[in-house]
Amino acid sequence: SCNLPKLCSASLKNSGADQFSVEYGLAEIASHRHDTNAVIRHLELCLSNAPPESVKWKQAKARLDTLKNSAGQ
Repeated sequence: SCNLPKLCSASLKNSGADQFSVEYGLAEIASHRHDTNAVIRHLELCLSNAPPESVKWKQAKARLDTLKNSAGQ
């Protein structure tokens, strides 16, 4: 069977995009699949791959905080 998330992951990783963009894209894919744990994991990786307090970091942090608050974590 076709594993679309795995194909998308490989495509993103080979696209030449920076690691933040790859992880953020994978978080989007996980979100569409309703895989909250994977979204959280990828957003946490986003935070470790962007300079603290940068625009990208703040974007990932806000999304992660919202997700964790709605999940009661």
